Amino acid sequence: MSKTENGFNWWSLIIGIIYIALGVLAFNNPLGSASFVIYLFAFAVAFKGITQIIIRNRLKEYTGMTNNWMIVIGIIDIIIGVFLFFNVTAGVIALPIVFAMWFIIDSVIALISARAIRKYSKRNFWLIVFLSIISIIIGIMLIFNPIASILTIAYLVGIYFTLNGLSYVIQAF
Repeated sequence: MSKTENGFNWWSLIIGIIYIALGVLAFNNPLGSASFVIYLFAFAVAFKGITQIIIRNRLKEYTGMTNNWMIVIGIIDIIIGVFLFFNVTAGVIALPIVFAMWFIIDSVIALISARAIRKYSKRNFWLIVFLSIISIIIGIMLIFNPIASILTIAYLVGIYFTLNGLSYVIQAF
């Protein structure tokens, strides 16, 4: 991501604000149709995949560290997003498990990638680690109780986007 001379990262701030807005929308419409959640999720997953690839390239540019898993996860996110966008019915059926797996995998990648942030900010590093661990725990809970995740998917989407939005906003500074 592009940083200014004072170290501020506009892309992370913008992505963070978008994710927080998506989280608020999910909280405000918990009883909305399943297709709304699927479309929201599909868009966010595809968008996140694209940004994941961009972030990986910027991470390499600024730190010299490479993380090829970020490219793999970015491509998987894009494929999942496109699939869900064009297969809403399949998305409603598969979303609880897909969401849980995405939650876990994405959070593990965030933990791995956090080591690059440690060099610049211990506080932000520990906050990202904390948020990632919470996300992993939630993902594991979703895998073992998919019925509950179907019933609370809007709240889970809201939690996920809010946590990741906060993480991106933190990374901006």
